[in-house]
Amino acid sequence: MRDAIDLHVMKGRFGFMLGDAEGKPVWDEPKYAENTVVTSGRAWVLKHIMSAQSTNVTANPIISALAVGTVSATGPTTSDTILGSEVSRNTNMTETDQTTSSAPYCVWACSFATGQGNATNLAEFGLFNTSSANVATLLARATTTAFSKTTSNTLTVSYTISI
Repeated sequence: MRDAIDLHVMKGRFGFMLGDAEGKPVWDEPKYAENTVVTSGRAWVLKHIMSAQSTNVTANPIISALAVGTVSATGPTTSDTILGSEVSRNTNMTETDQTTSSAPYCVWACSFATGQGNATNLAEFGLFNTSSANVATLLARATTTAFSKTTSNTLTVSYTISI
């Protein structure tokens, strides 16, 4: 007889929508980028669910920032710790969870205003636990087809994770 195995696969995706200066959608519908939940992000989750690791929770703050970057020569891997080329990091996020359903999930979302995250070739996203650029624990990273964001655009980005 084989032992029962309870396996939880963390998966998620970034959703994003370009808007005009007033926030009205520029695209017909949101776009999505599948992600890689990286090793440091998986370790972060485990530290936060173990009561014996309470000192690690203090040393590893909550997920609180979403970053955008430009085209990177390297696609996401599980060993990533930062974006390939970060442009802007936003900590003005909302959080939503649905942990009572049979398919629990959490969503982080934020908007980049007309003066934030502007670049001609935005193509990557990352979810972090600090506002400081190019440091901290990276939970997940995704790349997508490049697009431009200028001062006449806003950008709304969300990240949904489920197990």
